[in-house]
Amino acid sequence: MNDAEKYIFDLNGYIVLRSVFSAEEVAAANGAIDKHSDAVLARQGALRNTGKGTVLSGDGESPRKDLGGMLSWEDGDSAFFRSVLAHSKLVPYLNELLGKGYRMDHQPFCILQDKGSEGFALHGGTLIYPYVRFL
Repeated sequence: MNDAEKYIFDLNGYIVLRSVFSAEEVAAANGAIDKHSDAVLARQGALRNTGKGTVLSGDGESPRKDLGGMLSWEDGDSAFFRSVLAHSKLVPYLNELLGKGYRMDHQPFCILQDKGSEGFALHGGTLIYPYVRFL
């Protein structure tokens, strides 16, 4: 991880790494997500993370959707998601950010969004403040 990447991570709380996964890996992940789409949880009502009219509230109606359990899916559907935990292109970043011997402290999940759905601030906590507006 170079100094510029560390700066971007410190500034935003995340970093975008391009071309990490092959087209085949992306297809496998998308296929597994499609296969398990019946387990998607739509974050509506009290489960929404954004206040009405805030910058990430979207159209105010369309929910963000969460899908978990991908590490325990059967029939090989979890293979890609398990490989991410020790992916050769990601391990140097995980070691730098989390320390050698990193571990998960909770299960991962997918965030699924349709046009108009509420946004999400990665690692920024919930956005429950109805009076906060970003200009």
